[in-house]
Amino acid sequence: RPTGGFIGSYAKVLLEGGKLKKLEVNDIYTIDGNLGIHVEPPKEIKEDLGQKDWFLRDSNWESDFPTSARMAEWFYTKETEERVAGVIALDISAMEELLAVIGPIDVVDYNEKITPENLFEKAVTHAESQFFPGSQAKKSFLTALTNGVFEKIFFLPQNNWPGIISALSKSLDEKHISIYLNDPKLFSYLLSQNWAHVLPRQSKENQTSDFLSLVEANLGANKANYYLSRSYDLETVVGKMGEVKHRLRINYVNRSPSDTFPGGKYKNRMRIYLPFGSKLTRVLWGEADITKDAAGFIDYGRSGYSFLLELAPKEQKTLVLDYSVPIKLEFKDNEAEYRLDIIKQAGTLKDPFVWRISYPINYQVVSGQTQKIGPQEQTISTDLSTDRSFKVEFKK
Repeated sequence: RPTGGFIGSYAKVLLEGGKLKKLEVNDIYTIDGNLGIHVEPPKEIKEDLGQKDWFLRDSNWESDFPTSARMAEWFYTKETEERVAGVIALDISAMEELLAVIGPIDVVDYNEKITPENLFEKAVTHAESQFFPGSQAKKSFLTALTNGVFEKIFFLPQNNWPGIISALSKSLDEKHISIYLNDPKLFSYLLSQNWAHVLPRQSKENQTSDFLSLVEANLGANKANYYLSRSYDLETVVGKMGEVKHRLRINYVNRSPSDTFPGGKYKNRMRIYLPFGSKLTRVLWGEADITKDAAGFIDYGRSGYSFLLELAPKEQKTLVLDYSVPIKLEFKDNEAEYRLDIIKQAGTLKDPFVWRISYPINYQVVSGQTQKIGPQEQTISTDLSTDRSFKVEFKK
């Protein structure tokens, strides 16, 4: 989902005087059933997911975490009549990082030893496979597991605190943990540390920078993302007049063994955010041209496009996006700088990313992170484990 994962469970945490006083974990459906009013869902949730009502479990629809967090707070208050001081989102990768530091957790009631390697499998086995509305399986297993993790962190005297802090820091940097707090001063601090995972708005200060943010939402009611791999290849062409065009290829592989839960078809509502005024000229999904299906929108001061992609189990397809941006290299004293910011989606892993930039024969690259691979072509290979920013300085 846009801010990481589907909200299948929630924990209510009570802190007092800097100490953890109470932790309650529960299944999200236990309070979603308390919503006594109709809330009209976003169009995609209504049409793609087939939900006529909107609940807390689908509240993280906006890729901007503070916006989704405030929506989650609103639903939580409506469903429980309780107010909270903030929202922390934590996905399975963050829990794996913690387990790697503190060691396995013995969940005695289930006769299980939970490790980073078997966490997903055991969570699905005990909490998801036999799920039905009203079932206590998810609550019971996740409560036992979470309590085990917190007991080990907070009550063992010889704990590896440097390792725990390092694991939390890594998860924050890689967007496996996101934090929103209502207090303006605390929220300002979160912003300064880039822990709130805001989708950057377009402003006068950054309107000359290129920008790309891809936001996926699995609306297939399954865990197909666990079996999904993707890689990115971006080709950027700078024209003679300094104009900029792109071709983005994203290769997807769905390794779900079958349609059986937790795997299955990957039903992805894709949204792409670009600089304001950008034009998407072609969209290919495999061999199919779906350009006409791409719906344009404007949000967060940026131009965006939305379309639906479906990938069957054991299937591989490439998404190709051709687009131009309203950015032109402006030379001053025969020098110009090009900057490209790429925003990683929360919850995704280390997806490989290759960027190639080509430019006219009268341009020279004088500095940047890229490497020369041809007379007028530079490239860089990395991954999208975090947000990335690239700069290339040209000279005529």
